[in-house]
Amino acid sequence: MGLLDSIQSVSKLATQIANPELLKQVANANEQAVELSQANLQLQMKIVELENQIRVLQAKKDLTNSLFRNGDFVFRDGDPNACCPRCWDVEQKLIHILMGKDGFQCPNCKTVYMTYMGNPGRDNQFSVPV
Repeated sequence: MGLLDSIQSVSKLATQIANPELLKQVANANEQAVELSQANLQLQMKIVELENQIRVLQAKKDLTNSLFRNGDFVFRDGDPNACCPRCWDVEQKLIHILMGKDGFQCPNCKTVYMTYMGNPGRDNQFSVPV
């Protein structure tokens, strides 16, 4: 028996106050309403979780769309410094390459690069999307 059936039964029996059948129907309807409320809450929590996942994926997509490669390096639009291609390819982390004692080095993975150039810009003929 569904919630609507229970409610209809309660309204039919409403004229019979203190009827055991009426109390049983009311308890049944109340139990079903609680179950529906719990299911609704679980669905709302799932919606929030999925919306958060969508936001994370959209941010990752936007980041990827702002990146390009030129030579051995990964660059981000508007960022004058190169990022480590290994860290981006393996970990999806943008780590700037820094000048070290052995040359240009990634502080995260410790990869050493012998050459380095500033951001040539996305419009450079050798730049390609990531």
